[in-house]
Amino acid sequence: MPENCLVEPQLGKYEPDLYFNDGSKNICVEIQLTPISCKKMQQKINNFVTEYGVSHDSQTIVICSDTDYKSLTIPKNFRLIKQKIPQEKLIK
Repeated sequence: MPENCLVEPQLGKYEPDLYFNDGSKNICVEIQLTPISCKKMQQKINNFVTEYGVSHDSQTIVICSDTDYKSLTIPKNFRLIKQKIPQEKLIK
């Protein structure tokens, strides 16, 4: 686990599942095991962007989900990374 990893911190209107520093930059992570609508995921991204410079300084958001959110948008100065949930990491 990265140092300075915060689990579900309240960052203004935005509450990521994880917030950490990878050694050079801060990263927000959304882990979505159950499907939600693209509209709801877009709202999470919008809150992430709105709180930038106010409650956090991360320009990178990682969405870990098996749902393919194809129509998500993010401003050009931010980075959106989509990652599938690693099957070997799921506890059953």
